[in-house]
Amino acid sequence: MNITTLKHIHFTGIKGVGMTSLALCAKDLGIKVTGSDTDELFVTDETLKKNGVSWKVGFSEKNLKPRPDLVITTGAHGGFQNPEVVAAKNLSIPVIPQAQALAEFAKEKDTLAVCGVGGKSTVSAMIATILDTASNSPSFAIGVGDIPSLGVPGKFDKDGKEFVCEADEFVVSPGIDDTPKFLLLSPKIAVVTNIEHDHPDVYPEIGDTKKAFRKFFQKIPQDGLLVAHTDNKNVTETIKELDTPIQSYGMNPGVNWQITNILFEEEKTLFSIKAKDGHTIDIVLQVPGEFNTLNATAAFIVGKQLGISDEKLVDGLRVYSGCRRRFEKIGEKNGI
Repeated sequence: MNITTLKHIHFTGIKGVGMTSLALCAKDLGIKVTGSDTDELFVTDETLKKNGVSWKVGFSEKNLKPRPDLVITTGAHGGFQNPEVVAAKNLSIPVIPQAQALAEFAKEKDTLAVCGVGGKSTVSAMIATILDTASNSPSFAIGVGDIPSLGVPGKFDKDGKEFVCEADEFVVSPGIDDTPKFLLLSPKIAVVTNIEHDHPDVYPEIGDTKKAFRKFFQKIPQDGLLVAHTDNKNVTETIKELDTPIQSYGMNPGVNWQITNILFEEEKTLFSIKAKDGHTIDIVLQVPGEFNTLNATAAFIVGKQLGISDEKLVDGLRVYSGCRRRFEKIGEKNGI
């Protein structure tokens, strides 16, 4: 399937953050986008409306008229048991899960994928912002309500070479397809922010989690790169003797890219990235937290691998102002 050449895609559960970003990618390609969801107010409502995407309330066969070329479903709202999805199958309309749809959009470009238990959305958004600031015309699908520095959480640009996305270790459809979602992707560059024992319903032991991540890393080609946060013990153990190009980052000495001189000022984070050769780059972020110095360093290394200059990398990280529902500033009252 070449998803980019379809005429009409229907999204069952379109308001999910992962679904919204893909719907926007489809719209950029000139594909007719329809969708359905509940009437519950959700974080993506404003983004969809702003971009001219409407949806039907509720799930039923009537939402499939006119007949779409493809239905994309999500784990929410019953997944493959959703009555609208069942109706699509009965009508012989192709149905695929969101994870497969993401892989279909991504395969048209060099995929830059971010995995880990935490930080996926932020690092992905930082990478996309860097590429956008550097005029690389990135495509991306990031599972957040909005990204102010980009204006949208999803975009498909025919001119650019890269597609940025999160790489989720959870399975495609529990009990139906237990393939880890990220194994559907073919990354050119991957970032691993951390590895912890998450999703015990799928991975009974931490060893099972590590095995899945290692399989993902083994998909990176020899002309690609794994950007690894090796302060995390589980990451270090998982990448041991891995036949994949790796660059490490973290706070500890001995990494390829070390974070130093962290300083917090009002609504700003200042720090330096020290390369193995001693060269130091000073970074200013609009977002707070030591964890964001790690996120920004991972994004910096990806940009460096793509040949973007230090000056443009610094500019891109300075422009990034956060994601919706990720340490988002809501307002102030009485000085708080």
